[in-house]
Amino acid sequence: MPNPPHHLPAAIGGVTAKEWQLSISNELRNHLVHKFVQAIFPNPGPQAMLDKRMQYIFAYAREKERNIFEMADSVPEYYHLLSANIFRIQEKLEERRLERKNSPQDGVSGAAAPGPGPGPSPGQSPAQT
Repeated sequence: MPNPPHHLPAAIGGVTAKEWQLSISNELRNHLVHKFVQAIFPNPGPQAMLDKRMQYIFAYAREKERNIFEMADSVPEYYHLLSANIFRIQEKLEERRLERKNSPQDGVSGAAAPGPGPGPSPGQSPAQT
């Protein structure tokens, strides 16, 4: 019976499945892909789910899960590798959030830009320019 497109194949490219892989259902793998996506984008609203970028996030998560599934030699290793990848992604995202929070917001607000602008200098009336 062929897998629907949203299911993940047990073996790819003629590679035979490892014994432990037979105990992991497609339903569980899909659930784990969704958990992976939640780690990347924790609270997607209904509109976000329609965004093309969400499709890319799901494709990325499916590929990461498939690579881990093929690489692992046991169920515990599979879970460990998945959780390690999720942890790494969450760390990177948190670092980026902190960098954005702590970095100056250039070009966002004209009032914060130092130096003379197109208007009058401080202490000069508009008629004097």
